[in-house]
Amino acid sequence: MKIIYILILIFLPITFLEKTIAMEADSKEGTWSHCYKSEPKCVANSLITKASELALKTSPTNLTVLDLGAGSGRNVADLLEKGATVYAYDADSESISLLRKDFTSFVDGKKLYVDQTTFEDITTLPTADLIIGWRALPFMEEAKFPAFWKKIENALKPNGIFTGTFFGGQHKTRRPLDRPKLFRLSRKDVEKLFTNFQIIDFEESLEYDEEDSKEWGSDQYEHNYRIIAKKKGNQPKVRSGQLNVNNQ
Repeated sequence: MKIIYILILIFLPITFLEKTIAMEADSKEGTWSHCYKSEPKCVANSLITKASELALKTSPTNLTVLDLGAGSGRNVADLLEKGATVYAYDADSESISLLRKDFTSFVDGKKLYVDQTTFEDITTLPTADLIIGWRALPFMEEAKFPAFWKKIENALKPNGIFTGTFFGGQHKTRRPLDRPKLFRLSRKDVEKLFTNFQIIDFEESLEYDEEDSKEWGSDQYEHNYRIIAKKKGNQPKVRSGQLNVNNQ
């Protein structure tokens, strides 16, 4: 019994230390590290799947997709399998490495183009049938978002599909100083973005984030607008405009 007790004392701290190191490593790897390690569990959600199906109906062949904030590639994996050409953008080096590793055949076959960049540094976007901006756009510099949104709208073909996420005015999440700030939009601002679109789905949700609230010691909320919209046909290119955005 003494021997067993001693072994427990020896290995228990080691196990605890290993878990601590793993948790610290996860925190350094970024927001999507859990997805990187648990594919294919992190798959496209139902709205992105619906948007993809709509885009495929409009452009059943030669579908071109832009994934803004591509992460692990879960939003476009199925589209690549169906023959789409995808341009994936992400500022995170780990995301880019994994995309190139996990989708090597599509990169080599010139069906997947991967670009490590911030949205602020993108000067032009390819013409596309489907543009995905899922939980990514609100993290760019607020002052540069209106100009970038014009690039998005101009890149989308008439009758093309956009799907994405925007944070509402009640979105409240404390972020470490080394993480980018995020901006929030009112419902009116979000609707203004889609003047030249037909709204297909518009979901608004406000959820109390219990886990983050405990971690930060204050109430945290997820306030999201989730959109699927179809660009109207024969629209003129977007001119300069102003949006009111609230920086967090």
